[in-house]
Amino acid sequence: MSNDYLGSEAARLQAILTGVQVGTWEWNKQTGETRFNERWAEMFGYTLAELEPISIQTWINLAHPDDLKRSDEALQQHFAGDTQFYELEVRVRHKQGHWVWIRDSGKVATYTESGEPEWICGAHIDITEAKRIEEDLRQAQERQRFILESLPSIVYSQSSREPWTNVFVSANVQKILGYMVDEWHSPNNELFWQRMHPDDVDRVRRAVKQWQQQGYPNTLLQRYRFRHAEGHLVVLDDLLRAVRDESGELIEFIGSLTDVTAQHEAEQRLTKIADNVHGVLYQFQMDSEGTMSFPYASAGIELVYGVKPEQVIADASSVFTVIHPDDFERVLAAVEESRDTLLPWECEYRVVPDGEESWVYGHSIPERLDDGTTLWHGLIIDVTDRKRLEIDLERSQAQLEAAQRIANLGYWEANLETGELMWSAMVYEIFGLDPDTVSPCVKVFRELVHPDDLALLDKSQERAQKTGIHDIDHRIIRPDGQVRWVREWAYSKTSKDGHQLLGGTVQDITERKELEILLREQSIRDSLTGLFNRRYFTDTIENRFRQRRRQDTAVCSIITFDFDHFKQVNDVYGHMMGDDVLKRAGRVVKDSIRDTDVPARTGGEEFAVMLPNTSLDDAELLAERLRRAMAAELFQIGDEELQVTVTCGVTQIHPDDETYQDLLGRADRALYQGKQAGRNRVVRID
Repeated sequence: MSNDYLGSEAARLQAILTGVQVGTWEWNKQTGETRFNERWAEMFGYTLAELEPISIQTWINLAHPDDLKRSDEALQQHFAGDTQFYELEVRVRHKQGHWVWIRDSGKVATYTESGEPEWICGAHIDITEAKRIEEDLRQAQERQRFILESLPSIVYSQSSREPWTNVFVSANVQKILGYMVDEWHSPNNELFWQRMHPDDVDRVRRAVKQWQQQGYPNTLLQRYRFRHAEGHLVVLDDLLRAVRDESGELIEFIGSLTDVTAQHEAEQRLTKIADNVHGVLYQFQMDSEGTMSFPYASAGIELVYGVKPEQVIADASSVFTVIHPDDFERVLAAVEESRDTLLPWECEYRVVPDGEESWVYGHSIPERLDDGTTLWHGLIIDVTDRKRLEIDLERSQAQLEAAQRIANLGYWEANLETGELMWSAMVYEIFGLDPDTVSPCVKVFRELVHPDDLALLDKSQERAQKTGIHDIDHRIIRPDGQVRWVREWAYSKTSKDGHQLLGGTVQDITERKELEILLREQSIRDSLTGLFNRRYFTDTIENRFRQRRRQDTAVCSIITFDFDHFKQVNDVYGHMMGDDVLKRAGRVVKDSIRDTDVPARTGGEEFAVMLPNTSLDDAELLAERLRRAMAAELFQIGDEELQVTVTCGVTQIHPDDETYQDLLGRADRALYQGKQAGRNRVVRID
């Protein structure tokens, strides 16, 4: 390059413009003459030769119509002296048909003798990539906002120093608790403490203080009651975690608030079931530092250990202090072994809660949480009487499935009109699908839903279009054949183009559902025989009577029986032999009846069978078969064989029976008549 060229100011300027890839333009407002450099044409896929003849019309033809008006307004403001420069972002049609975003800027260079703008000079810079990044960022922020608003939990952050002022709260605080975001940012968190139930405030403050004194280890999970903006109380789970930088310096606290009112009510129902268990249902945890606590314990813990459930939520030491000194090390060693191996914990030991020694039996199943904490789900029962009487421990041992662990949530969005569906990676994992081979759509999802739950799902989606909320538990069948329970929570919205959308989360709740089924089954079954217990049997009979009032033709018979001279079996051969006889009776009954019949152990050696839609004659025949089957059972005791007999009473519902007690009373009279007549027989009362 020559020195003359480099010395030319115009040449240097042109070199700079070429180097930074800027398109230049010059426009004579008075004559319409227009000049562009070659780079200007290149930005839009042309050469200057292709655009010949060049005039202001060249610009008008390529610029977006919506932007021309804005461009003219900006020019007029500049000509009037309102702006120092003319500046605007506009779209220009590329030769291939797409729009190119440019930053258009310029300034009046010369004026006419009368002071009118003459030549205006400027530059065009391609900002398409910047616009794309800007739009990607906007969409990412919109997705983040939508995800936060669709989550069933409120996400919040607090400053790292007291009084721990709220710095951020997700917008769904209004939807979940009824408060505006600005209200949540009250000084010193006044709203938070004012709306918390007064009976919970001290407990929550103590737990936070203790967590602070410990240096904020792991996470802090608390449950408390909170006043909704509309006035009613809700139950919240508050999960809080400390966030630190690379040097370990505390930066902030991140937390979530989840409305668990429905779950809490379900737990209350489970507590009622637990009240029927002579012991305590519990969750026991040990974190990586050895700290032990009972996150959940039924009211029975007071009977076993002499402490209330709330006393051991954060610290289990008061439980371990009442374990017999001779058994303490053995119990602790068993807990640690279960923690290390993740094998079930099982132990029988003595406790002395009030100075009086008693025996308890415990069994639980461990699981390892993500933070290294081990969580056991189990049952502890008082086996003092059983220990003294040397009754088989298996009669009252209860197995519990692991309770619901905190599951990862998958996010999804569905277009109910077009069938389009978007899944996050976690949804694929929950459904057992490969994201590389499966494209999400409503059709694929519906094929995974259990056929028996499709109608329920459709109804929930229909309600969502009216109420805006989709909230349902249902089953899915994964490609590997596993049947899993999931919970879907979502809300509906209308897209910009008018389509009806559902967006929300899906969560695997299989373990919780299985636990509910197991607890219900345990509450209605006799643990020794596997038959129904007395409570379930009487409830079923009572329901049958209510059905009879609606359907007079409903026929139902009943058989009651008990063993002849059963006390002698226990006294002579021992209670273990007595238990074996009762177990055998349970098997004989189950092998002799239909699936629709309801067999139950109603007392020590007393049994009953409800026979729906069965005549008295057929019931009498079945009772006779049961009597003969029991008489045919032989029990080997050394060289001796034991044979037992039963006496049966048979009757059916009468039109004049006022309550189910009338029916049961008549069956008992028939049984009594059989005993009086010599036992080992069937007696019916018409």
